Amino acid sequence: MNIYSDDQYTAINILTECAPTLPICVLMTGNFNCHSHEWDPLVPHYQMTAISLLDSAAKLGLEVTLPVSPRPTFLSHNVELQGSVIDLVFIKASESLVQLEQYAE
Repeated sequence: MNIYSDDQYTAINILTECAPTLPICVLMTGNFNCHSHEWDPLVPHYQMTAISLLDSAAKLGLEVTLPVSPRPTFLSHNVELQGSVIDLVFIKASESLVQLEQYAE
């Protein structure tokens, strides 16, 4: 499943509403436009929207996977703005990062 959520979290809100009725997924990716310390150590806060996203993903059998070397996934054209992590990958909870790296080889 590929998701784009605008700055009003529309797709995350829809996902929250629909997650209980959606089939189990193996992969969910996208630009979630959601800042959180859960996936970006430079963000000092935890947003309820981020917690909602994690809960919805769990209902789909998914968990967020983070890169070994954390770095921004979005860089603004405005050089004065700091990069951020808003592009996320959720994988089947039973998979591991090691297994994903094997698939990529």
